[in-house]
Amino acid sequence: MRLLSLSTYPLSHPLHGGQRRADALLRAATGAGCACLNIPVFFAESYPDADIREQRTALPGDLRAALVRQGLREDLHLHRVLSDDLAAMGHLGAQVAAFRPDAVQLEHPWLFPVYERLAARLPDLARARLIYSAHNIEGDLLPGRFHEAVTALERRLSACADMIVAVSEGDAARLRAWAGDRRDVPVIVAPNGCWAPDGPPPGDAIVSEPYVMVAGSAHPPNAQGFRDSFGEIPGCIPPGGRLVVAGGVCDLLRADPRFGRFRMLNDAVVRHMGVVGDGVLANLLHHARGICLPVTGGGGTNLKTAEALVSLKPVVARPAAFRGYEDARTLGGVRIADSPQAFRHAVRGLFSGPPTGMRTRDEVARFTWPATLAGLTGAYRGMRRSAPAKAPA
Repeated sequence: MRLLSLSTYPLSHPLHGGQRRADALLRAATGAGCACLNIPVFFAESYPDADIREQRTALPGDLRAALVRQGLREDLHLHRVLSDDLAAMGHLGAQVAAFRPDAVQLEHPWLFPVYERLAARLPDLARARLIYSAHNIEGDLLPGRFHEAVTALERRLSACADMIVAVSEGDAARLRAWAGDRRDVPVIVAPNGCWAPDGPPPGDAIVSEPYVMVAGSAHPPNAQGFRDSFGEIPGCIPPGGRLVVAGGVCDLLRADPRFGRFRMLNDAVVRHMGVVGDGVLANLLHHARGICLPVTGGGGTNLKTAEALVSLKPVVARPAAFRGYEDARTLGGVRIADSPQAFRHAVRGLFSGPPTGMRTRDEVARFTWPATLAGLTGAYRGMRRSAPAKAPA
């Protein structure tokens, strides 16, 4: 079976959570015997490390600026700037036609209108089965003025999909209801996970001081959770210690005026690493005194929670970080803090004494991608067995 994945970000260098999940899903499909192709449609300036093939469907920055000027969103309204005479749209159509997919998997709902336009003129695409890979209930996360339009898009895609993939039982219930009375449509719960580390990373610690770590993408709820949990100044970090922050959330935090009010104090304690590759991330996780999960909102499940659990490091988290991981709350080395004050007290405790009550590899194996995606891998195999053979092009 030929599986086409359409996403709004490239996967050649998966860094943020959405990329990592989409990449893991394609690996699961490949392991199930599918021939897979991802075609991303994205703004070039957001992903300068995209490979040559991916750059063919990258969009120029002036189109993004046009959306911003109109007060529109670059995800929900992306399809509006994809005119048929655009070079990226031509490359997209040509690649889809050449691949002749048996199934099309949409990561998020944003490219559904583009899929519909292409399916209207590409018979192979119109006949392909449609998979909706939902990373969240997106409408719950967007401001009120966009909520209705996003929810309508999610409902319409759910009602058309031949299979739906959800990250949690709660999301699955919503998506199943939106699928309507089509009870034969499978809704697969495939929780977020991570890859188990191969072993200690080579080299010395990148950060020489004792530190605790936060990792997060440039998703606004990540920045809000950080501020709610640590406050304007992370005073819970003791003298000589550091709070290391990795990922796109660094840009949101540094741009916040509240960070700037105490910039010298924050710069003395917080070390912003920005977006990092797998090697640097592995080094930071391995040498950290503990992992902090200051998640207070958002939706779906948090990939960083799986990463923290599998690291075997002590974890201090707000309750929302364990949405979808409720059975892990009682594992060794996990501390759930119900208030900002309890969170800060627990973070400070990470710097004193050796960590206790740690987890074992066997206990956390269920949070790795091969385990979390086992049901989805089986669904891909079933779909592959039922896919009709196509004549050569």
